[in-house]
Amino acid sequence: MMEVILKPRSALHAKRKIWHVLSICVLAFISALVTIEQAVYLAPLMGGGLLIADFTRLHSPKFNQSITDSVGAYMRDYEKNQLSGSSWIAIGAMLIFCFLYFKHVPTLHILTCALLLTAFIDPFASFIGITYGKHKMYNKKSWEGFWAAFALGVLVMLFCAFLGLWRPENIWVGVGVTALTVALVELITPASIDDNLTVPVAASACLYLLG
Repeated sequence: MMEVILKPRSALHAKRKIWHVLSICVLAFISALVTIEQAVYLAPLMGGGLLIADFTRLHSPKFNQSITDSVGAYMRDYEKNQLSGSSWIAIGAMLIFCFLYFKHVPTLHILTCALLLTAFIDPFASFIGITYGKHKMYNKKSWEGFWAAFALGVLVMLFCAFLGLWRPENIWVGVGVTALTVALVELITPASIDDNLTVPVAASACLYLLG
């Protein structure tokens, strides 16, 4: 079997971006449909199962190589010896679920919105930044990528409001603050921390406070 060459963080990596969007959208769709009570069973089953598999991969060179050979086209090079982006999404989603559960929030719609923001903002900002980013700012990221993240955040939140998933008192203030918060978090998250964790957690906190 031909060895799979894992791509670095700086690569455009279209296959990974498509997988990122589709997989998180599926998770968002599930969270929009299930009740809090159903999620009590689904969250540890889905998230816990993924984390166990990922930790097993990191402690089994043979299993790790098998996974790399199978899905390496969707992996970054640093993920071979670290938790995958999918695991960080699972951790973030479970943290958000636990917060909503203990705060007695009746639905998972905040989680749904946060996942949709995570699904679209990072790959879109990355694409714009890598392709068109000429004005560098913080963390080797560009103004073009930052404003792309903000603009898409506005569109995603307007879509969520249209679907009735989130209804702040002032829709434009809520949408603008949430989009700006997520764009800033995506910008300032250091490379040592996965933004698949920080973006949905920050988005959920913002949505909860504004909601």
